[in-house]
Amino acid sequence: MTNQNLKAITILSFIFLFAFISLYSMVPPSPDKKADISRNFSADRAVQHLNHIAKTAHPSGSVENEKVRNYLVEQLKLMGLKPEIEHSNHASLYPKMLTGGDMYNVIGKLEGTSSDHAMMMSAHYDSVQQGPGASDDGSGVAALLETIRVLKSGPPLKMISILCLQMAKSKD
Repeated sequence: MTNQNLKAITILSFIFLFAFISLYSMVPPSPDKKADISRNFSADRAVQHLNHIAKTAHPSGSVENEKVRNYLVEQLKLMGLKPEIEHSNHASLYPKMLTGGDMYNVIGKLEGTSSDHAMMMSAHYDSVQQGPGASDDGSGVAALLETIRVLKSGPPLKMISILCLQMAKSKD
């Protein structure tokens, strides 16, 4: 074996080693089976919400979108919040295209012990017409629902937490 071949093998070995270490560090941890899921974030519970939200495409203005909005309101009520639906109209001028329509935001407020500070969590619950919106942004909505559940299970926060599940601008 020549010196050049040995160099090439050494370099390739280091490349594979670094690639393995990089990929291994990206593997998410396994859920803690001993954790009290009533007070900790549960990915399984969030996925249950996602399965409901992303059953089918639900673009803004559709009947399916209204069903998702009703599901979100129902879930917030089950958690003891008093959700409000904020309605507005919008118009946007995209390049060579005028769009507009109705927008509905679902607002939930988790009262804190002090009104000095507030925290807002937000995700949009509509999808594109071609897909169910699991990653854009159904997973964000599901994570927020589970986060609110966890926050409600613990002692009251000092700050007010506001959850805004919004509809993105429709491109009707």
